[in-house]
Amino acid sequence: MALEKGYLLYGRYRIESVLGRGGMGSVYQALDENLGIQVAVKENLFTTEEYARQFRREATILASLRHSNLPRVTDHFVIAGQGQYLVMDFIEGEDLRSRIDKGNLPNERQTVDWARQICDALHYLHNRQPPVVHRDIKPGNIRITPDGRAVLVDFGLARLMEGPTTTTGAKAMTPGYSPPEQYGASRTDARTDIYALAATMYTLLTGSMPEDGLERALGQKSLTPIRTRNPKVSGAVAAAIEKALEVLPENRYQVIGDFQKALTLALPPAVSTPAVSALPKKPEVVTAAVPSKQPALPPKKPAARAPQPSRRFPLGCALVIGFLALLAVAGGLAFAFIGPENILASLRSISNPTPTFSISGRTETALLPTITIAPTQALTSLPIGRTDTPIPTVTPTAVNTPLGKSRMIAFVSDRMGIPQIFSMDLEGGDVQQITNEAEGACQPDWSPDGVQLVFTSPCKSLDGPYIKTSIFRINADGSGRTSLTKVPGGDFDPAWSPDGKSLVVTSLQDGRQHIYLMDSNGDNRRSLSISGGVDSQPRWSPDGTHIVFISSVGDRSIVFLEYADPSNFLQTRTEFSTVTYTTASPDWSVDNYILYVLASHGQVVIYKEDSRFNQIPLSSAYQGTTVARFSPDGQWVIFDMTIKQNRDIYLLPIVGAAEPRRITTDRSIETDPAWRPIPAA
Repeated sequence: MALEKGYLLYGRYRIESVLGRGGMGSVYQALDENLGIQVAVKENLFTTEEYARQFRREATILASLRHSNLPRVTDHFVIAGQGQYLVMDFIEGEDLRSRIDKGNLPNERQTVDWARQICDALHYLHNRQPPVVHRDIKPGNIRITPDGRAVLVDFGLARLMEGPTTTTGAKAMTPGYSPPEQYGASRTDARTDIYALAATMYTLLTGSMPEDGLERALGQKSLTPIRTRNPKVSGAVAAAIEKALEVLPENRYQVIGDFQKALTLALPPAVSTPAVSALPKKPEVVTAAVPSKQPALPPKKPAARAPQPSRRFPLGCALVIGFLALLAVAGGLAFAFIGPENILASLRSISNPTPTFSISGRTETALLPTITIAPTQALTSLPIGRTDTPIPTVTPTAVNTPLGKSRMIAFVSDRMGIPQIFSMDLEGGDVQQITNEAEGACQPDWSPDGVQLVFTSPCKSLDGPYIKTSIFRINADGSGRTSLTKVPGGDFDPAWSPDGKSLVVTSLQDGRQHIYLMDSNGDNRRSLSISGGVDSQPRWSPDGTHIVFISSVGDRSIVFLEYADPSNFLQTRTEFSTVTYTTASPDWSVDNYILYVLASHGQVVIYKEDSRFNQIPLSSAYQGTTVARFSPDGQWVIFDMTIKQNRDIYLLPIVGAAEPRRITTDRSIETDPAWRPIPAA
């Protein structure tokens, strides 16, 4: 039976309203009287044993999930003779089905942003052990919170993928949103969710559902191109969605991360103002006392009865109008004598102090998530100066182990009074000291098998200079320390080749910063630098045939692409990118993306290896970022960042969440993060 308003369920949950009804039960909004919070209560009225089993499975699945774009189960119970009940977070806001019914369709950028958030949730689900497939993604099952967060709800049709076979369960489907394989006995997997999310995007962008997947598979209908229904949709976004809507699963994106990347490449999010940090602010911080680049906007006042219009014309209004008139005249003269192009360029330079790059053609770039600031939000600087108040941290989202094909990182900390190398897991736990160098250690880099690492010493300062330094090799437990430097001058910036047989280092052995290639035991040193060049910070390509490094000439820093073959060096040295700002910390992912740090702004730049000059800084302008590294699977970036004069290590997915996760919390300085590959069994 339906529960009435005011009914106290299970002696705890006071029913307030009905959120939805179905053949198997209803969903209610209720007050948890024990905690004083709003919750959603989903009921199952025991229609069949199969539905009861399915309901229990949904409770089991949801109870273990912790993700910002998924609801959280807080209770599950059975009332004999009545039904089963699932209690979860109440997600405020409106579902997308309601928005569509009202004709309130989002624009393309908003649609892509929500889809990327759902992709992030699906990536989390699909990488659980065992993986979870939702199987019922549609507009009605995506709720948008007041702060713009997309939350995937209703796991009634979800299932676990265990081994080569799949669990049985409900095979319900929603025409237009379900792919052909969901109609019959075919196997459903992660690609089923990719199709359904793409169908949802299709509907949001066009106002119409795509043609039914089964009818298309039978040749009865064909998919109407998105741009036929809405020519305003960009071709790249339309192509990504239509690929995800392919009838045959093997023709779609095979993993949700590929779909997410395609959407990110197709429609880069707007770059946020560099002065805004990606870290959440504590509510107690009074930003009014902090110098700000922009004045804080006043809070909105409650709606009140409109005042009666004044019959007098105030002197202040006259002055304002006069001032605006002068501005208009000045603007006209500017356009006449300066030219509209120069004025627009000046306005862009004022509104966006981030360095710009010449872009030609379509930009092929993977994006770091950025922060979207609501128009009414005040943009304030972070408080300056050291404080004993703990820095607010992002609550870690539960992640599978391994994350990024890694379980641990190495990093450098001066918590012992002098820089030493430590290791820890990706949640910031299990911290172990690896080195105990009398003059400090820094710049760790792991061997490909994750068993050993190389590092630089001495390192009395975390930011160099590296003079009379050497490269050492050491086991992960701190044993087996061996010096690899066999020439005077100073070696630093070690990087281990993908096959584990070679190292590239920066050396001062000839009086200049040059790059050298040598065996992993320090033998057979060969210069890779042109005489007169000043090169540093080499990193390997995934296949071990190239390196990327920084070459500085005067005040210019240039990232070069290079074959690690001295016999063919001069013929293959290729300018990769040129900027008029200091750059640092280049790295190369397994997906052939390149990143570097725009050092003057602490900004991470990331782009496709073959895009050459088509690169844009897309992270927020973090303070003090000096080192950034791709994860072994290329899906994550780990980097150092300074907030309130505290330099710590942060973790950020290439696509997905908008805020970096702080994973070191000691009050000392932490830097030089390095992912540890999973050691071979």
